[in-house]
This record gives sequence, C-alpha cells and structure tokens, in this order.
Amino acid sequence: MLKFAGVGNVDTGILPATEVLIYGKEIIQGVITSIPPHLSKEDKKKVKKIEDLSIDCGFENRDEALKKVKLGDVVTFATKFKILNGNICSGKSFDDRAGIVAIFYALEKLKNAEKSNNQPFIIFSDLEEIGEIGAKIASKKIKNVSAAVVVDVSFAKSTDEPKEKCGELGKGPMIGLSPTLNRSIFDKISDLSTNSNIPFQLEIMAGLTSTNADQYAMAGFPSSTISIPLRYMHTPTEVLNVDDIISTGELLAEFIIKSDL
Repeated sequence: MLKFAGVGNVDTGILPATEVLIYGKEIIQGVITSIPPHLSKEDKKKVKKIEDLSIDCGFENRDEALKKVKLGDVVTFATKFKILNGNICSGKSFDDRAGIVAIFYALEKLKNAEKSNNQPFIIFSDLEEIGEIGAKIASKKIKNVSAAVVVDVSFAKSTDEPKEKCGELGKGPMIGLSPTLNRSIFDKISDLSTNSNIPFQLEIMAGLTSTNADQYAMAGFPSSTISIPLRYMHTPTEVLNVDDIISTGELLAEFIIKSDL
C-alpha cells in the first residue's frame, strides 16, 4: 500500500474507494482503501484523515512498488469528463480550469471587437490552493494596473447548502462584494452586465475572498472577482453549467472593451 498526503484543500470525506492515477515511472492505476461496512468498527459518521488512508495498486510487496513509484510522485483523481444533461458537465479540476476557459473565450471575443483604451494583461497563476503563491509573485512584478479582475469558481447550491452562501447553476457569473474588493470596479462590472443583458449573481463575502484577488488587493490594486458557480468543489466530480463559463467570458470582454478605467 502507498501512503499519500494532500495538496491543497481536498475533501477527505469522498476519498475512500476513489480511483486515482499515480504518475511514477509510468502511469499507475490505484484505488484508495476503504473498509467494508460489515467489518468496520468505527463511527460511520466520522471522516477518516488522509494519514489513515492508503492507495492500493495491487503491488505484492514493497520491492515491486519501489520499482515503479518513488517519494514525491504526484497522485490525481482518475475521473473522466462527462456531460450529465444538456450543458451540465462533470469532471475534475474545474476549479479553476473553468476560469481559464472563460478567459480564453473573452480573448476570442476581443479579436473581433472594436479597439479599447484598456490593455488587458492576462495571468494564469498557479499554487492558489496553497497560499495564492502565483498571484503573490505576480502582484509584485506587474506595474501600472488600473484594475485586477480575478476569475475563479464559487459555490453553487445543490441540496442542503445555505442559500445565502451559494449561487445557482445557469444564472450567470457571481460578482463579488467584499471589504477587500473595490466597490467602484464592482459597480462597473455589474452595470456592464445589466446593460449588456448578461445574467449575473451577487456573491457577498464578509472578509477575505479566499481567492487570488486578496493578493492583488493587498498589493494596492483595485480588485474584483467574477466567479463561475460550481457544485461539489474540491472533489473528483465537480459540476458546472457551460453557459456560466460563456457568460463569464462575455462579461470579461465587455469590461475590457467598455469600462472607463
């Protein structure tokens, strides 16, 4: 059995019996261990910690395992992208591949748009889940920025989540309101959305946004967030509506073209 550690914020409750891929000397398939309910003596409501789980790759012994894997090899979920119904899709790492797709969609729209006084500067920053490190570095490197608009995902309601903390699939991007975000930029984005008939939702946050926008705000840039509603965040089966990605891209393009910064 292989022991493993989490990278970023992983929902440990869904890990037992999940299929994974280990990127060793070759790609190896594995299954995270679980105990059949018939044999379990533990409280079924108690979530196991990662350190109590292992990955079963079918190796017969330690020597066989060491021929194929080594300390530090990366493990990912083995989920495949799937369409559930219409534009509702499921897959892994939509947080934040969905944001990247929305930005590319916006850039495609800009190719055929009239010239704007605004010059976009695009950053795809990594390591957001372990301290927003990419954005922290970028915020110290870039200069003369009029506004920082961060694209991320946020919570979409499915069943029992508190309604006031969630958006809804298919009702457009969620525009952030927070003490750390710039109200003037928020007003520009929401007004553009209304005037362009692009659906949007409000996301009210009482403090930090827990996105890269916090780093840009702390660096002194007027910042805002535009988030794509997402169900089952940080699991191998995240769910979103493609229409929300398109609306996000359209809103980004409108902001770059029409906003007076």
